[in-house]
Amino acid sequence: MRMKTKLLSVGILFAAMLMTQLMPAYAADGPSAVISAGNGVTFAVKKDGSLWAYGNPKSGVGIEASETISYPVKILDDVKSVVSNEMTGFAIKKDASLWAWGENNGKYGNGSSDDSIVPVKIMDDVEMAATEKEYTLIIKTDGSLWGTGQIPGMIPGHGGTTIYEFKPIMAGDKFKFISACGYYAMAIKQNGELWAWGNNDYGALGTGGLEGVDSPVKIMENVAFVSTDSFSSMIVREDGSLYMCGTGYNGKFYDGTTVVTKINGDGYVKSPMKIMDQVLYAESNGSRWFAVKRDNSLWGWGSDGQFGLLGSLSKNTMIPAKLMSNVGYISAGSRHIAVLKTDQTLWTGGQNATGGIAGHEAAYKTYPMQQDLEDLMDAPAPWALEEINAAIEKGLIPSELQNDYLKPITRKEFSKLVVTMIEKKSGKNIADYIDEKGLSLPGQSPFTDVNDPYVNAAYSLSIVNGIGNDLFAPDRTINRQEASKMLTATATALGYETDAAMPVFDDGDKIDQWARPYIGYMVEIGVMKGSNNRFDPKGTYVRQMAFVTMNRIFDNLQ
Repeated sequence: MRMKTKLLSVGILFAAMLMTQLMPAYAADGPSAVISAGNGVTFAVKKDGSLWAYGNPKSGVGIEASETISYPVKILDDVKSVVSNEMTGFAIKKDASLWAWGENNGKYGNGSSDDSIVPVKIMDDVEMAATEKEYTLIIKTDGSLWGTGQIPGMIPGHGGTTIYEFKPIMAGDKFKFISACGYYAMAIKQNGELWAWGNNDYGALGTGGLEGVDSPVKIMENVAFVSTDSFSSMIVREDGSLYMCGTGYNGKFYDGTTVVTKINGDGYVKSPMKIMDQVLYAESNGSRWFAVKRDNSLWGWGSDGQFGLLGSLSKNTMIPAKLMSNVGYISAGSRHIAVLKTDQTLWTGGQNATGGIAGHEAAYKTYPMQQDLEDLMDAPAPWALEEINAAIEKGLIPSELQNDYLKPITRKEFSKLVVTMIEKKSGKNIADYIDEKGLSLPGQSPFTDVNDPYVNAAYSLSIVNGIGNDLFAPDRTINRQEASKMLTATATALGYETDAAMPVFDDGDKIDQWARPYIGYMVEIGVMKGSNNRFDPKGTYVRQMAFVTMNRIFDNLQ
């Protein structure tokens, strides 16, 4: 069994993009993202859609070069996501076309074995891609899953042979996420089911045993994201809980509370085991593991004797510890990591043996995290991607709000969001809708600090109110319990009964009395959810949360 080289998938990019389908920036074995750290190479997509690369040309950097490229150079335009593996890179353009460069060997899926130093177009209608040393998986825009290349069992019906064009996998099913690694793969259906197939020597498939499977089998439900390497899998569920299966480091495994050894007598975790809560996204790199939490903190643990990927932590720490703040996504390469921060800057660090860290010669030296690029593309987190795409398709998110997904939403922005949703739900112009309700728009703004038609409309429908002294505070942000009140008022404005009992949360003592009926209603109709039985009422309500809940209230009010 060979060790997996880190790769990123193409298509989600884990950031993305102000277009019909968004892609977030993902790490090495996830689908395409706006950043990707490979084997001595780093790729990043900027806000203008330009794709930049630097590192070892032998690893497929996308341009002709005879020596290591120490600084970012542009290799392609109109890109929304990128992913790389040991020797090959893929990009998905804004028009959903798939492009490839580097080593082919069937991974391109274009019917040829010819390599290309520079990007060449492969096909159209691709939403996401994931690639490994020997094979590639893609999800097309219709949700279908396809694979190409060589790896036993990876392309069902073609085990042990190399195929040079994409073949369907689980034909008829619809998928939203894929992860490729070593000799096995995982895919998440659009209904949240996680399926896996391939080699299972270390229990990373999570089937409960060590036997490999040639055809995909169902592992879990309610899954939002998965990251894989040859030894373990990291599974993030829709509620933000992180599960892992496989092997740890020298038989050690963190079980969510402490470090345990000789699990099941052989050191393998054969079924997914819960590790932590409040996780947005996770990434693994051999015997090192990373998690980005919902507060945008980056955590790491594992063995790190050579590369310095865990920063100032002990070289062998199996207890997760905080590494950085303000992190949106992470991609782990073979010897270095790339981090997308919430200010849309790219940071890299680790060992620069063959390149991938800007401004340094290729050498077996370790460097702390440094900023390499700015103005990277923005995208929603993996858990929010599908619902935000759906909201955009329904016309629920105004184009000027389709960015800065991690930015707290303001009262003025939320007003525009709810009014837009009411217009789409009712099929009427908001002025006509208000008139139909026997109400009227104010002749002039009721507030002295804002004069906005969407604020005025939301005020007329009793969705928002002032803060006193004729002030609205348009730029003030809202928290989760305030959002629950505004969303409930939106349902009332649409004519729905909103009585509901308050559920029991472990942090219920932190929920203000006035907010309890509103939170109860939002939870009852499935618009807002807690995590690990906590609601986090004072937690920041960021744009991507607002977009997701707006899509849910649109669908769930029947």
